[in-house]
Amino acid sequence: MYDQRQARMAQLRTTWLINPERRILYRWSCGFFLMVILLSLALGLRYLLLYSLPSQPLGLIYTFCAFIGHFALIGFLPWLLLVLPLCTIIPVRRIVIPVSILAGACVLTLLVLDGLVFAENRFHFNALTVTILGWKTWGFGILYAVILLVFLSFIAQWAWKRYVTQAKKLWGWRIGAVTVILLLATHGMHIWAEATYYTPITRFTTYLPVFYPATARRFMVKHGLVDIQRAKEKQVLDKISQEHRGDLVYPLNPLRFEKPAQRLNIVMIIIDALRAGVVHDSITPNLCALASAHTSFGTHYSGGNSTRMGVFSLFYGLPSTYQQVFEDYQCPPVLMNAALDCGYDVSAFSSTPFYMPANLESTVFARIPASKLVWHSSGVPMYARDSLITEQWFSWLNTRDTAAPFFGLLFYTAPNAFNYPPSYAPGLKIPKQATALQKRFAGYCAGARYNDSLTGAVIRDLDSRNLLSSTVILITADHGEEFDENGMGFKGHGSAYSEFQTHIPLVALWPGKAAEQVTRRTSHYDISATLMKEIFGCANPPSDFCSGKNLFDDISWEWLVVGSYYNFAVLEPEQVTVQFPGGYFEVRDRAYRIIKKPHLNTGVLTLAFNETARFFRK
Repeated sequence: MYDQRQARMAQLRTTWLINPERRILYRWSCGFFLMVILLSLALGLRYLLLYSLPSQPLGLIYTFCAFIGHFALIGFLPWLLLVLPLCTIIPVRRIVIPVSILAGACVLTLLVLDGLVFAENRFHFNALTVTILGWKTWGFGILYAVILLVFLSFIAQWAWKRYVTQAKKLWGWRIGAVTVILLLATHGMHIWAEATYYTPITRFTTYLPVFYPATARRFMVKHGLVDIQRAKEKQVLDKISQEHRGDLVYPLNPLRFEKPAQRLNIVMIIIDALRAGVVHDSITPNLCALASAHTSFGTHYSGGNSTRMGVFSLFYGLPSTYQQVFEDYQCPPVLMNAALDCGYDVSAFSSTPFYMPANLESTVFARIPASKLVWHSSGVPMYARDSLITEQWFSWLNTRDTAAPFFGLLFYTAPNAFNYPPSYAPGLKIPKQATALQKRFAGYCAGARYNDSLTGAVIRDLDSRNLLSSTVILITADHGEEFDENGMGFKGHGSAYSEFQTHIPLVALWPGKAAEQVTRRTSHYDISATLMKEIFGCANPPSDFCSGKNLFDDISWEWLVVGSYYNFAVLEPEQVTVQFPGGYFEVRDRAYRIIKKPHLNTGVLTLAFNETARFFRK
């Protein structure tokens, strides 16, 4: 009996696998989607025509590998994820064929719409842009979909005749193998290029829709596969940047400068993850005292809820949507170019590597020699690294040429690492029944208190050198930090665009400026505009090179584009519109609760999206 049952089961499995109808549909659908792949490649040519091809052979090889592999994958995925399972489970022609035609038409329609949107605005198609662009987008989308449905119906008939009736030879497995090889080559080359700053490869990333090439810089450095310092020094970054910036117009117009009466030094102190809400006497007494005696901006926001985007907004004054492009082109901000062109001695000190996570060495400091970038990656606790870079800062001030003005950066990270000296432990106020999150918050505050002490030491040292009267000092953060205060599960940073993750402090010690407690809304976008005007005498309007205004002008922002590593949001005084990969978006109030029936301010969203494309050549 058992043997008969086993034989029957084997017969059923064999019959199921070699069902004639199923085999026919496998063959037809494979041939049909080979044509969809060809159409995807044809539509993808629009992106390639917008791209300035690199002159380097390796860059060209990568471009064509990425282009062919990515669009072949786009055309192939509907078959792999939908049609193949359908053929296997329900091998019925009247179901499989219409579903295949509909799936192919949907993919190709989205490619058409994305290509049109990208050509005009330099951002890719999504649900939020549909809302902004209005009924015309839907109208064109429906028209394209109908045309493609009709066209693919003829392709379906042709594929049936060729691959089923005439039984012509299929090359499906060969094309699939080539696609896999191209994709592996694409991601392998990008991993190497991103770690070695090879821009002829990395600059292609933003052109392709839903394209996320692999990176592994941290892994390669950790295992000695690449030397960051040597790789940076080896690249002739200025030459590469100028050669491949044909589609990036930055600044919009040549900059004009009026010589200022005095070249003030600039010092930036960035405390990682320091949110505005923890700035009070019990945690940051030095910062509070400085805020009272100088200029404090109490309603200041970062342009990002993560380090990379927050620091990008600070130095460039641009939305985070540009970050990848500027990194790909190794293009420094006009602020840093102005400092170098004016003979400033620039040096930066960080307790974490500049290449992770902010990638400052290939953006902000792309023109700065590696010897001027001091950072630490391991070996000692984070608080000790903060102390170490402070001592190195003092040493640098002792030995630098005092004839030239200087631009210095100190990047502290103890709060973000929840790290502090052992002597701070007795001062932690942790309830006996404290949750893990409360304990974590206590460690965060202790790290902030320690960085505040180092900030005070830096200010006192500058005072002892009689430099306060000739130095602009900006003390701020890259982003905030959240501990589920809203009860919605949001923790850390990079997870939400709430007040806790975007509202940060900014204190300015500015010679000649009266002490003031500024309450109007300001942002990191304004810092570049302010320094370019007030320090370097730039006569151009800020709109020529950034999205901000002068901090000392009586102007509040009405909206901000705030970004993370994988999405962005449009922040307004009363609500925030969050855009996610794949097209989904949501609208939340300022307490970060979902608005069930939101009112989209299409005028604001249109301005915001226009700002994300303003520095691209049309």
